[in-house]
Amino acid sequence: TGNLYIPDGGDIQGGGNAARLNKVLAGSNEIDATYVFEPAVVLNPLNTFLPYFRSFRFLESGQAIAVVNRDVPPEALAIIIDAGGLEGLTAADQLAIFNIVFQAETAFWCEIDVEALTVTPIAGIPAIRPLTGSSGSFESNGEVYIPAVTSTEGAYYKWNPTTNEV
Repeated sequence: TGNLYIPDGGDIQGGGNAARLNKVLAGSNEIDATYVFEPAVVLNPLNTFLPYFRSFRFLESGQAIAVVNRDVPPEALAIIIDAGGLEGLTAADQLAIFNIVFQAETAFWCEIDVEALTVTPIAGIPAIRPLTGSSGSFESNGEVYIPAVTSTEGAYYKWNPTTNEV
């Protein structure tokens, strides 16, 4: 029927290996090597430490959504700069950065266009932690209920993918 899209988590240890979406063309059993789509890199090309996304899914409308990490917290960036770049990070540096990133609200629920290779944050839903929190979005009557757990709230936001209203 249609193409198959398979998320690859990349390197959540801060190695810079971006999470990507792989495509298997309809009628094939192999990953299409010409398809390169790294949603976090598309959203922010400067996010080289944790270019990560999760909770990827297609909606009934054919659109796709995912939580995409956009930013590197300034505290983590300072450690990377002090180390002279990613290559200079010690194990202690990596652990410190991981702890910072684990708590930082730097990721956004985004609409993902797998054909146009675009990533668009859904306006009206707050930033969340990239590695934790609920990932169980669901659909009812053409609307998508999206969880957003922040340091100040835990809520579901109702998003209409047709009108783009939250």
